[in-house]
Amino acid sequence: MKKIVIFMMLGLMLAACSNEEAEPEQKEASKDTLTVKPAKLSEREETIISHLGSGFERFFTIEGKIPEGEGLKTTIYVIEDGSEPEERFSSFTGEAGEEIYKKDLFCFHLGEMEEQTSVSVGTKGIRAGGTIQLPDSLTGYSFTGIEQAFNMEKGVSYYPAYMIAGKEDMLRVPGIEHARQMPEAVKEADYAIVFQLEWTDDETYEPSGT
Repeated sequence: MKKIVIFMMLGLMLAACSNEEAEPEQKEASKDTLTVKPAKLSEREETIISHLGSGFERFFTIEGKIPEGEGLKTTIYVIEDGSEPEERFSSFTGEAGEEIYKKDLFCFHLGEMEEQTSVSVGTKGIRAGGTIQLPDSLTGYSFTGIEQAFNMEKGVSYYPAYMIAGKEDMLRVPGIEHARQMPEAVKEADYAIVFQLEWTDDETYEPSGT
């Protein structure tokens, strides 16, 4: 029930918030790129977010266009003891034709670090997430998001935020220099939850008239 409430609140929050710091005059969104930037939240948005309760969030804005037949895929991966990333949750936005983003807010949320934690990623109308069971042996953790803007290209995976956890007192927490590269320390972590974005084709898309 708690997980459902968090998802509903995230959906309402993302629908209500439209990055109120956005510039009054915006250039036409590009058809070739999506621009992702760390969001500067307004006082109103901060107030809405405070109702999510304890946990960790990173907010970004997305600006650009995705043509019909393509979409934005969001995926949550788990890495344990340096294993290959395991996909836990994913969603895709490509069912509604051309998508236009005008500095829409995008949220990465991680709940309290308890025996089970809720995770979610998405923007208004599209979210992926659920509950993840955490290992009992974790002793420390850190949640990190990229601090600079980046442009997305079709077919390239990006990793703008992650949680890394360790089983020892010392925890190496690398920063994110390039969103398209997952840090080696994350790949080799005792435990990590990784958020991925990808602009990709809609495999179910059929052009009209065919």
